[in-house]
Amino acid sequence: MGGKDAGGKTGVVGIMDFGKPGYTVALRFDMDANDLMELADDSHRPFRENFSSINEGAMHGCGHDGHAAMGLGIAEVLAEMKDELIGKVKLIFQPAEEGARGAKCMTEKGIVDGVDYMLGVHLGLNAQKTGMVACSSASFQESIKTNAVFKGISAHAGAAPQQGRNALLAAATLL
Repeated sequence: MGGKDAGGKTGVVGIMDFGKPGYTVALRFDMDANDLMELADDSHRPFRENFSSINEGAMHGCGHDGHAAMGLGIAEVLAEMKDELIGKVKLIFQPAEEGARGAKCMTEKGIVDGVDYMLGVHLGLNAQKTGMVACSSASFQESIKTNAVFKGISAHAGAAPQQGRNALLAAATLL
């Protein structure tokens, strides 16, 4: 699990080198849980059918267990086709997708160095029915996180407002 305590440091990479020159293709799959409490009653199918999270405060609310299963399934298919393939395939199982910690950590470790093409998957986006695949080249799931600290100087609003610096107003203006 790549939850808040792991800080995106629980990724796994498998490299399949087919022994013949060619492109390096990376396939990225989310594999962590979200910091959420899973519903524990029969109205929630995973609970009702006994496949909900056993870890309190962590659940696969965004389908990441499905993402990992797809990645392992693709690895199995590629292994069966190994004699027909060229180049390399990097299977990247990335933690901490929602907080952008995992991608940053894995990129800094050099995981995507030398990659010619990269594909990512996510369950349920724009698919209208089971078996449908929706594709996009847009970076709609990309996110950037920035921490900002505002420091102010308090002042009496009625007697001397000009002596203060309103940190709350600055933060609200930024938003």
